[in-house]
This record gives sequence, structure tokens and C-alpha cells, in this order.
Amino acid sequence: MLQTGLIFRFSQKRVTHAAMIAAAFCCMVYFGTRIMGRLVADGSPEAWESIYLRSVYSRTVISLDFFNDGFVRRGLGGTIANSLSSNWLHGAIAFMALSCVLLAIAVSVILTRLNWSQNFWDCLFLTGVICVSPQTFKGCALDFARTDMLVASGIAFASAAVMFRRSLLALAIILLTSLVHETALIFGAPILAVLLINSCSVRQNAVYDLAIYAVLLTAGTVLIFLAQRYYSAPNAALVERMMRAGPDWVDHSALASKEIATYMFVTGLRGIRTAVCYNLQINQRYFMNTFLALLMIFVYIPILNLTSRFTACLGVAFLPVLFMIAIANDTGRWLQLGVLNLWIYASSLQARGVATPSRRGAYIVRSGLFIAVISIGATRYESINNLSSWLGDALGLQLSDPLAPWLDRCDPDWRAVVSR
Repeated sequence: MLQTGLIFRFSQKRVTHAAMIAAAFCCMVYFGTRIMGRLVADGSPEAWESIYLRSVYSRTVISLDFFNDGFVRRGLGGTIANSLSSNWLHGAIAFMALSCVLLAIAVSVILTRLNWSQNFWDCLFLTGVICVSPQTFKGCALDFARTDMLVASGIAFASAAVMFRRSLLALAIILLTSLVHETALIFGAPILAVLLINSCSVRQNAVYDLAIYAVLLTAGTVLIFLAQRYYSAPNAALVERMMRAGPDWVDHSALASKEIATYMFVTGLRGIRTAVCYNLQINQRYFMNTFLALLMIFVYIPILNLTSRFTACLGVAFLPVLFMIAIANDTGRWLQLGVLNLWIYASSLQARGVATPSRRGAYIVRSGLFIAVISIGATRYESINNLSSWLGDALGLQLSDPLAPWLDRCDPDWRAVVSR
């Protein structure tokens, strides 16, 4: 009788946890696809045109694929989008929906590894953070047709693989996801390194294992780089294809977006120099947004109960975010990926049962900080939150025109790259 009661209580806990994870999955998908929900609900030509104009830059970036353009850089994103629909806009919508669902699945897998029985409330808090954080699903939903959500899903799946002691699979997932965007390596390698160090520290030959993983990741990255260099179509062909991609009609703004996306895609280091020029010479809010982005990273450390792991947090989130802010535009995007890394790290500690238990007072502080983060709005690619927008306006920091004029200043000969 006693044994039956114990089994029943154990099964009841498992069912409760499974139901909570299923509810969290639905919540994540809802927030991650809310733009598409509004589009479907409206259905008007004006709504579709608005979504089209907002997606031109991002959709142009994922217009290339492995079938037509060889082993092109970031070609996996275009391969997926073009396989989902031959219609340019419908492919973007399906790509975003698929990315959101994959990320929700990956996060749900991580949630199944949490030690719910040891500290139920900490697990519940982590679940709530990932569902409604303005820097995760809610933030990504505001930036239509980007590759970031798919990259985030790859990082989350790789992290889950480490939690399941499948380290080689994790490395393979990160390398595969880097075919969508290089940020998979920039943000994925640090979180994998920390997770692998944690998993190897309890075994003998830990240093040897880590060295092998590092060699494999480096070798895979070099092979991908060489393959992209020698088995991709020439730049002239890529430019021609990117400028032809999409509907025949384009207004001036859409055409400029396509030209800038094409220029940034094919110019490599030249494009990085142009991005740095924009940050330092054109974007008056660059330093303010950089400071606020890094501040948000530090705010999430206590929210996720990581104050005792501060050094690891610097490697997991602070350094990759700072690196991307230094060489690229769209500060908000890198903040989103940094917050995801922090959440994964906090979840891994909870899964291993080594997270520091929170006292009641700590829950009040953590909840208060998180409510404050929610109240100041979601992160978008060009802004950190509503506070950054208000502060920029109050300080008289002008929003720069994102189209061609700033390129004329940073690279006067840029149009020669996209001329057909």
C-alpha cells in the first residue's frame, strides 16, 4: 500500500511537470508567432504589404541557397526558407514559424532536464522567465524573418545535447547551425565550453576531453570556411541573384534595403569596416545602447540566480555580446542571444542540482527585477527597450536613416558592389 502511494505521488509529479512544460511550450510559440497571428487576423493587402516591407532586408539575406549558389555562406537559412515556399513572403513567414517552434521544442527539452523535485519554485521561475522575457520570444517576434531565432534553437539543442551527455552531437549541431549564421559559433562556443567544463570536471582526463572538443570545433569551422570559399558562386552571381530575389515590384525603401543587404552579405571585412563606421560616426545612440545592453546582461545575472557564478557569466554572455556589438550593427539582437545563453547556463546548474537555492527574500528581489525588465518593453534589433528609445529622445540623440545615405559616407564606392 505504501509502495503504491509513493508510485502514485511520483507519477502525479511527473504528469504535473509535463503539463507545465506543455503549457510553457504553447506560451513560447504564442509569443514567438504573434506578428503572424495579427497578419492572419487582418489579412488585408495593406497588412501584407507592411510585413513585406519590414522583411525585405532579412528575406534578401536568406534568398541564397545551396541548390542554386553552391556552398554559400549562410546558405542553410535560404535553403530552408526557399524549400518551405516558392513565394518569397510566404517563405519568410514559414521560416519564422518553423524557427519559433524549433526554439520552443529545444527550450522544452531543457526544461525536462531541470531538477523539479529538488527545487520546484526555482524551476518554475526559470520557466516563466523564458516564456515572457522581453529579450527572448517576445523580442524575437518583433524582428521579422531574421535568422536569430533559428540560431538560438541550434544553440539550445546543442546545450541540451551536452546535458544528455552527447557532446559530439552538440558540436555537430553548432557547426550545422553556423551554416545559418556565424553567431551560432560566437554565442554557441562559449556556452558549450562552460557546459562541457562542468560535465568534464567530474571525470578523469577532463583537460584531454576539452582539448579534443576544441580541436574538433576548430577543424570543423576551418573546413566550413574553406568549403564556402571555394565551392560558392562568385560574388557577381550572388549579387545578381539577391537583387533579383523577391517580388518584381519594389518601392525606393525596399530597393535600398535589398541593396544594403546584398552589400553587407558579399563584402566580408569591408562590410565589417562599414558597420563599425556606422556605429562610431553615424549612430548617435550607439554608446548609449551598448551601455544599456551590457547593463541588461548584468541585471539578468541576479534574475537568473547567477550572482555566485559571475565569472562564468562574463564568458557565457558578456564577451560574445560585446564582441558582436563592436563589429556589427543591431545591438538588440546580440542582447537577445546573450540573455538566452544566461538562461541556458542557469538551467544547466538547476539540472545538475548545483544551483544555489533561493530564499524567500531573494525571490522577491528577483521577481521585482524581472517585472521591471518586462515593464520597460521588449528588445528590438535597433533598440534595447522603451527606456533606451525615451532616453535617446530626451538626450537629443537622433535616429539615423538606415538606408543608403550613411553608406555613401562610410563607403562612397559601395554602389559599385551591387550594380548589375
